[in-house]
Order: sequence, then C-alpha cells, then structure tokens
Amino acid sequence: LGRQDVKEEQVQLLKSKVKMNKALSAAVKRFFKKREVLYAHEELSTQAKKKKEHELYNKMLNKFFSEEERVEFEKMIRNNMVVMLNPRQIKSSKIMQQIDEK
Repeated sequence: LGRQDVKEEQVQLLKSKVKMNKALSAAVKRFFKKREVLYAHEELSTQAKKKKEHELYNKMLNKFFSEEERVEFEKMIRNNMVVMLNPRQIKSSKIMQQIDEK
C-alpha cells in the first residue's frame, strides 16, 4: 500500500463519519418531532400513542442497523451500557436538551 492510498482511505472514512453523524442527527430530530406531534393528539389513548411511538422507533432503527447490529444494540440498551459521546457535542446536542427538559 502506498502512503497516498492510506491518506485517501482516511479521507473517505472521515467523510463517511460526517455523513453518518448528519444522518443520525436528522433522524433523531425527526423522531422527537414526530413523537411530539403524536403525543399532541388527544383522540388517541396513551396505549395507542405508546404503540405508535414504538413503531416509529423500530422504523428508525431499521434504517440504521442490520438485524445483527440491532440485536446487539438492544442488548446494550437492556444491559444499561453507556455510550460515550464527544464531550463537546454533548452539551449542545438536541438529545441532551430533551433530557434536560424532563
């Protein structure tokens, strides 16, 4: 492998990481917006709202994970595993703002 090949591969990896971060941020924003709209519907029961929220959650996960990755992700969630984020992004993230509001 030439040094140039390694550099090009690194650039591609960084571009892919940026794209994935943007896609994930957009998906999280859409999920919370749709969830907010869902819970604003007074004609739906709480159980129906929770069911629809779960369907929306599953749809989002299916877009980002293969079946094997999803099983592993859900196992991590059930076992209360911690996911470390970039400290600079944590304070300004929409997810943290949502958590702080509750």
